[in-house]
Amino acid sequence: MEGNYLLKHDIDHNNNAITLVYGGATLNELQQSNIKGKGENFGLLNTEIIFKQGLSFDVIDSKKGEVENLKAEMNRLNLVLKRKENIMDSIAQTRLLGKGILDEIKHLYPQIVTCSYAETFVFTDSLPNSKSMGIVEFTTKDTNLSKAEKDKIYKWLKTRLNKEKIKVYYEVNTGKAQ
Repeated sequence: MEGNYLLKHDIDHNNNAITLVYGGATLNELQQSNIKGKGENFGLLNTEIIFKQGLSFDVIDSKKGEVENLKAEMNRLNLVLKRKENIMDSIAQTRLLGKGILDEIKHLYPQIVTCSYAETFVFTDSLPNSKSMGIVEFTTKDTNLSKAEKDKIYKWLKTRLNKEKIKVYYEVNTGKAQ
């Protein structure tokens, strides 16, 4: 039998029985029937043939399958974890983007003293999908920026943030308590 190996046999003359211990794959009903049929060819018509399983490859194969399934699940979970870490890194980078914008723009416009940046979604009842939008808020010290300066900053921010849609707000800090 392919995948089955006779490990041991016991002949019990008193009970007219033969015990066959096989290793490897578990014998199915057809294989057992074929062995009993061969026994009849040798005059063992009234002899009981008992099949026992020794070392079973079925158990080993099922354990291998279980190990493979667990490895696949670990790989899947590692990929999920990696994606979540990337999302967390992206969120952390977005939170710090306002600082980067401030560091760059204050050299050109020293009157800008604070910057806040956030990303949000704009929902419209006529469109099924939302659109991403960046929101930037600057605080200037004592002076307001001209319309031409605000237009330059707006164009620069669209390029810098690679966003089609952004809103820019300005607040003048006069140093007076509000």
